[in-house]
Amino acid sequence: MAPVLVVLHAGDLPDGLDSVAEVADVRYATADTLGDALDGADALLLWDFFSPAVESAWPRCGSLKWIHIAAAGVDSLMFDDLVDSDVIVTN
Repeated sequence: MAPVLVVLHAGDLPDGLDSVAEVADVRYATADTLGDALDGADALLLWDFFSPAVESAWPRCGSLKWIHIAAAGVDSLMFDDLVDSDVIVTN
């Protein structure tokens, strides 16, 4: 079964995701659709890295293992439930 990657974006998308889609189920989400997209997701790419949507959608992140944020820092993402979880956060 292919891993599931969710890409949170605000309209613009990162280049190169076509090759990722060859080996993973890539789902694109905005802040409004993130909760639905996260059901069963293994990884989350935050291309919209200032969005507070991850904390709002956290109850639906049960299978999430990794969050990669496309920013120099992760402080805009971190909230208590994420800090207390086993989800790996990288940037």
